[in-house]
Amino acid sequence: MYITWKPFEKNPNILKGVFTSTSIRYWQNVWSSLDKNQLTYLNRKTGHIQTHQAANIGIANTPFLFNIAVGYSIEFLMSVFNSNISY
Repeated sequence: MYITWKPFEKNPNILKGVFTSTSIRYWQNVWSSLDKNQLTYLNRKTGHIQTHQAANIGIANTPFLFNIAVGYSIEFLMSVFNSNISY
């Protein structure tokens, strides 16, 4: 599910192009090639045996992800630019 919100959409100034976009996604971890979801190896630089645990994707170890982005739409700037051009 994606949602985009333009909080300054009705403002006639440069803030008009500011927007936020959020998404909630379901991303199931279906398979891992690692035995017991980990990899043990010898670190050549330190000489120690280390174990890398496979990362769990999602919020609180669930398959749900939440993203938020803040951006700027150049649509407002293009309208200002085009209004200043005389033909």
